[in-house]
Amino acid sequence: MFLDGEMTGFDIKDRLNTHKIENDNVSIRCCSDYRNARNNLLDESFRKDIEDFLTQNDIKIIIIDNKTSLCPGIDENSKGD
Repeated sequence: MFLDGEMTGFDIKDRLNTHKIENDNVSIRCCSDYRNARNNLLDESFRKDIEDFLTQNDIKIIIIDNKTSLCPGIDENSKGD
């Protein structure tokens, strides 16, 4: 599964097709498609929703892109965040 904080589903599929990556069985959740303030990995209920989706759909791999857009408010350069 791709969990993306910036690109649209169309853009991700286009990128996969450009690189000739078969994507018929790829689940994509694009937070930009939802425009929801809860699209934040720091939010426990958002993480639970993602976890439930992965479990219900027997998804074994998740690719998260990118940390900055999915964790607003953290400092990527801070060792504590």
